Amino acid sequence: MSVADQPLAAYSASMPFAEAPEVTFSLVEVTLTLQGTQLLLEVSDPDKEKTPAPRTAGQHDEDGRGLAVIAALTNQWGYDLRRYTKCAWATFPLPAVTPACSA
Repeated sequence: MSVADQPLAAYSASMPFAEAPEVTFSLVEVTLTLQGTQLLLEVSDPDKEKTPAPRTAGQHDEDGRGLAVIAALTNQWGYDLRRYTKCAWATFPLPAVTPACSA
C-alpha cells in the first residue's frame, strides 16, 4: 500500500452524537483516505436501521439537505451495511496540483 492510500485521519470514540427528542448517544467515526486523484470520505455509525436516502427537505426542516450537498460535490456516494455499523461514503475529485517551485 502506498502512502497515497493511507488514511489521512480517523476519529472515533471522541465524537459522541446525540439525537433528539429522545437523547441517545452513538459513536461516529469519520475517515478520510486519499486514493490517487480522489478523496474518500467515510462516516460510520451504529444505527443500521436508518439508512441514507435522498429526500426533499421542506423550507423549515432542520435536516434532509445533506445528501443533496454530497451529490452536488461528489463523483459518487453510497452506503454499506457492516457487521456492527452502517458506513456512508462519498468520493470527491481532487484538482491537479502543480508545485509552486521545482528543484
